[in-house]
Amino acid sequence: MRGRGREVFGKHPAATRGGARATGGNIETAYKGIAAAFATWVDYDGHGAAAGDTYIATTVQDANRPADPNRPDNASTQTLERITAYATFDAADPSRMVIVATNKDINSALNVGFSITHPQRFTTLERYQVTWANGAVAAINGPTKVVGTIPFTGTNAFTVSLPAQSITVLVLKP
Repeated sequence: MRGRGREVFGKHPAATRGGARATGGNIETAYKGIAAAFATWVDYDGHGAAAGDTYIATTVQDANRPADPNRPDNASTQTLERITAYATFDAADPSRMVIVATNKDINSALNVGFSITHPQRFTTLERYQVTWANGAVAAINGPTKVVGTIPFTGTNAFTVSLPAQSITVLVLKP
């Protein structure tokens, strides 16, 4: 599938050197970033592990979201959100939950608290991350498993640090 994806993107007009301006004009960076982001959903462990088949409504609250200078009232908006998170589970095994969280801040790691409302009590948390430095091909890494434990601070509640400009896959199990 990886070779096929590259083939499809290679024929698309947006996948030209000129169309890759968002990555500093480097098409290799664009491919590597797209492949890494895609893998967080369909192969985060390198062995075919994927997000679940059922989406769970997810709410992100960020009291420190920057004000939007394009609004007359200078209020915070979704346009400038720093964190995005999606949660899923498998219909065949609702005891496993996968959360994919993105830290869009290019300069700062963010400590993020999660509180899960679910009848299943989770006790195990695995993390996989994609990290990169803005526009640097060699700096795109992952998804790679993060070693270490994250303690639960209550029933299905925990805090995790999301590196700057990263995608983190959180796999919760009983």
